[in-house]
Amino acid sequence: MNRLSVFGLAVLAGFAISCGDDEPTAPGQDLVGSWTYQGTDFSSTAATNLQNYLLSQGVDAAAAQQFVGEFRNEMDRGFRETGLEIVRFNEDRTYEDNSGNSGIWSVLGDVLTMVEEDGFTIQCQYFIDGEDLTLILSKERYLNIIRQTEGAVELDPDTLALLDILFGDGDSLRLFYRAR
Repeated sequence: MNRLSVFGLAVLAGFAISCGDDEPTAPGQDLVGSWTYQGTDFSSTAATNLQNYLLSQGVDAAAAQQFVGEFRNEMDRGFRETGLEIVRFNEDRTYEDNSGNSGIWSVLGDVLTMVEEDGFTIQCQYFIDGEDLTLILSKERYLNIIRQTEGAVELDPDTLALLDILFGDGDSLRLFYRAR
């Protein structure tokens, strides 16, 4: 999987909700199909957290707002340019994205695990509500993705400090998809 697509995936999450029938379905069965990326709420959450931090550090309000606006635009662009604009989960427990990356997937409870052929692993919570799929990455799961991408066990303190600011207290990264 293209490592840039991890950024977009870092943005996945959701809730598994019954589709209204009384027949139970196998875990993950509702996940089978193609899903198109609709957006994320993380850009606005991270921008708000960053702006609050900058203001608390005495940065001029206008300068903070301009910096955060540019930061948010760059973050939104990054999410849109991932290889995860379209993801297809197949019944045989394989998946592929619109950039040709593929692997296997599994579900345990509300946790989706995607493993590429090279062993690169992404875990996130997922929820389905009718035609909507939400993928959720906690900060710790996002850090695991970064560690794998960089091939590092420990991340530098500046990266960790920035992620603490962006994620805030208990915030998660959510990616929203719609069934195709």
